[in-house]
Amino acid sequence: MRRRIVTLSIIALLCVAARTALAQSADIVAINGKVFTARDGAELAQGFAVKGEKFIAVGSTETMRAHMGANTKVIDLGGRFVTPGLADGHFHNEGGGPGIDLAPTRSIAGLLAAVGAAAAQAKPGDLIVSNSDWHEAQLKEQRLPLAAELDRVAATNPVVLVRGGQDYIPTASDINGLQA
Repeated sequence: MRRRIVTLSIIALLCVAARTALAQSADIVAINGKVFTARDGAELAQGFAVKGEKFIAVGSTETMRAHMGANTKVIDLGGRFVTPGLADGHFHNEGGGPGIDLAPTRSIAGLLAAVGAAAAQAKPGDLIVSNSDWHEAQLKEQRLPLAAELDRVAATNPVVLVRGGQDYIPTASDINGLQA
C-alpha cells in the first residue's frame, strides 16, 4: 500500500511538472473577458496569453492561469469585450484631436476668426495647428481658405490646417519658409 502511495505521488508530481513545462509562462495574460477571436464558428473566449509579440494561447480563464508566471502581467478584463486590432489607413478616431477646434465652423469668416483668436494668444513664430475634425464641405463657401487669408489673420505665425486628417494646408509663409 505504501509503495502504491509513493508511486502515485511520484506520478502526480511528474504530471504537474509536465503541465508546467508545457505551459509557457506569458508576459501578459488577460482573463475574465469576452474575447472575439475572428475564427469561423468560434465562441467568445474568456482570455488570452501573449509572450513577446505573439499570442500563445486563447481560451478560458482557467486555461490562461496555466500561462501565469512570477513575472506575468495579469489583466482582469472584468467582462469587457476585446476584439483584434483593426488597421485601416482611413479610419478616423473620435474627435479631431488637439489644436484649434474647427468642427463648429460654418464659414471662411468663422474659420479665420478661430485662427485669428489662436494667433492673438500665441507668441510670434509659434506654430498654430487645427484639429482634423473639419472639412470645407461644412463651410458656406464650400472651399478651402486661401493662404493669403490665413496670413492676414496670423501674420507672425505659421498656420497648418489639418483637414479631415488627410490634408495639411500651410500658409504662404510656411511654404516660402520651406523654399528659403
